[in-house]
Amino acid sequence: MSETPSWDTVEICVEYLVGKGIHVDDAKCFDQVCNLKSFVEGCISDDELTALPSHKKWCRYFQQSKNLECHSELLKIAQFFFAVAPHNANVERIFSLMQSQWTKERNKMTVDTIKGILTLQYNFKNMSCREFYVFLNSNKTLLKKIRSSEKYN
Repeated sequence: MSETPSWDTVEICVEYLVGKGIHVDDAKCFDQVCNLKSFVEGCISDDELTALPSHKKWCRYFQQSKNLECHSELLKIAQFFFAVAPHNANVERIFSLMQSQWTKERNKMTVDTIKGILTLQYNFKNMSCREFYVFLNSNKTLLKKIRSSEKYN
């Protein structure tokens, strides 16, 4: 999104996606590309936007749209291409966390237990113990689920 997209470039993406079995309405897509062109041309002078990484530029575009019909086909294209992670650093981080939890001494834990521990460690890594405590106390539904024996069925 650093330059104005051309329909020829987008059309190649549409053909590729159609070949993969993803339906993209090219008539709607053409109109949406015209809207995208207006957005990009209006933001070229915006230094803050041009400094953002590509995925955040797309987020900004989708946020400014009035409704889903303004960008439904472009969203399909963006979701497909941004679904592929550019690196596997997150996977390596998870394996490292798993290795520190699932040790020789703790090898009898089930996969679900490890999954729960890793989910907590990964998703709440930026919270201090106090912040996590406040978060749990403020979420009564979650506390009920934690206290229930339903998870053991």
